[in-house]
Amino acid sequence: KLFDVASTQSPKPLRFHYELYEKFLECKVKEIFQNGYSIPGPLLGTYLAGLKKILSEYDLKDTRKFVWDGSEVPPDYEVIQLNSEKRDDFLIDGMCFYEAETKPLIVNFSPDYFGMTVTLTTSNENKEWNKQLLDKVHGWVYENNFLRGEKFSLSGEFLHEPDDDWDNLILDERYKDSIRKSANFLEKKGKQFTARGLLFIGPPGTGKTKTGRVLMNELDATFIWVSSKDFRHIGPLRALVLGFSLARNLAPSVLFLEDIDTWLRGEMEYVTDLIKTEMDGIKQNRGIITILTSNYPEKLPDALLDRPGRFHHIVKFELPKEEQREEMLKLWAGDIGEDLLKEITEKTEGFSGAHIKELVEFARMIAEEDEIEIGEALLKSLEKLMEQRELIEEIRGNKTDVKAVWDRVKYEKGEVKVVEEKEIEIEANEKKEKFNCECIKCKHKMESD
Repeated sequence: KLFDVASTQSPKPLRFHYELYEKFLECKVKEIFQNGYSIPGPLLGTYLAGLKKILSEYDLKDTRKFVWDGSEVPPDYEVIQLNSEKRDDFLIDGMCFYEAETKPLIVNFSPDYFGMTVTLTTSNENKEWNKQLLDKVHGWVYENNFLRGEKFSLSGEFLHEPDDDWDNLILDERYKDSIRKSANFLEKKGKQFTARGLLFIGPPGTGKTKTGRVLMNELDATFIWVSSKDFRHIGPLRALVLGFSLARNLAPSVLFLEDIDTWLRGEMEYVTDLIKTEMDGIKQNRGIITILTSNYPEKLPDALLDRPGRFHHIVKFELPKEEQREEMLKLWAGDIGEDLLKEITEKTEGFSGAHIKELVEFARMIAEEDEIEIGEALLKSLEKLMEQRELIEEIRGNKTDVKAVWDRVKYEKGEVKVVEEKEIEIEANEKKEKFNCECIKCKHKMESD
């Protein structure tokens, strides 16, 4: 083929790409077939590796990048992590022109918030070959997925295995035993493991996240950690679908959904329905442990909790009792003497495990900076943390007082009027009866009023 990409210039920016395609593919615009696929972020490395491998069989004629006005800029390349150990460089923004067995092919790479869109472009005459080529890439990814057995977040970040293990997880032995048994069964049965659901509930800092880190460290399985930061650009619905899809394809696996109650804000009904569908719908989840954590289980909808068998274990993480606080201090602070151990154990009543960990770490800093023994540093650290807790409680109290005032305030015709809570309740019921229509417009009006 005598076609030269460099010789193609056009004064019509909006037509530029199509004129380029027409000349390289030797067909009219209406005869062009474009086959696109959106690669999610976590799978980006594996898909680009698959494309690189398969397209290496063909003759690469040129690599170019043109912007919206038809002007040319350098193609963008990037070194991308394939798994926790391997990386490779790939074209991430630009287009490649191939001659594949006399079939001209254009592959366009375009990054986006979700990951990347790859488009294979041929003439309609080679439409079936185009589709087969993309199917071949999907097959390669399924067989050679670099994420299998890895620990990663849904944003694609690979997680380093922490130091946490069962020995330094201070938790009620009944609960620890049930969690460990589920993990052992997953390792033993692999993909034949009957899917299980676990629900971790309890106040912040009581060990839910730490238990997740222990599982990530101890289990020889794929571990997918999902938190609200992972769906900043894609939203919770798409994040959940992707998380469950990856867990199925990479089984045996653990899907860890952190702080699920924060996901439900604004989209509770949709997210709840999706979780129910993914956990016990038509698709089988063999070889998967799904773990949900919640700081505020009272906010979880009944529809999520009611179905028998959805959660095989509900683990309640509570503030540590006296013997547990003592065990934590021994583990993290070492030998500080029985009298001091007893004193600090008593004074830390109401502390979470995270607070006690912070107490010890801050004490170590004080001991190093002031060149004093760890025991004396612990007392100084405790005094400082107690002051902080009192200040936080004062701030919370002020916020509660302000809310209590505003809960009793109603705006009428630009004037502020204080009313009894009972009056507000009666008026709300009257409005509900008045607006029987269920359309969005009427609901919005009722809520605004």
